[in-house]
Amino acid sequence: MRPESLIAGALFDFCVYLTASDKAITVSCKHDVVPLFDALKKWAKNRGLYLEDAEVKTWNQVVPNGGPARPETLDRANAGQDTDSAGAAD
Repeated sequence: MRPESLIAGALFDFCVYLTASDKAITVSCKHDVVPLFDALKKWAKNRGLYLEDAEVKTWNQVVPNGGPARPETLDRANAGQDTDSAGAAD
């Protein structure tokens, strides 16, 4: 199993968790990040994940080409998906 597959799976699972919540969370540069972090903590607790030592600044060194997303990766991720329905910002 590739590390990037695990990271992607966790991100998608967290997104599903958010959509199953009755509480709406707005994410933007104009909104407080605390509600999102609180939701992340609850999701992690439900999944048995420990976030205290999260590799926030170095996680991308574990995956190949861990810098900015490669265009071909974005193309595969977006193939057949409507970005507007995924909540992409205008």
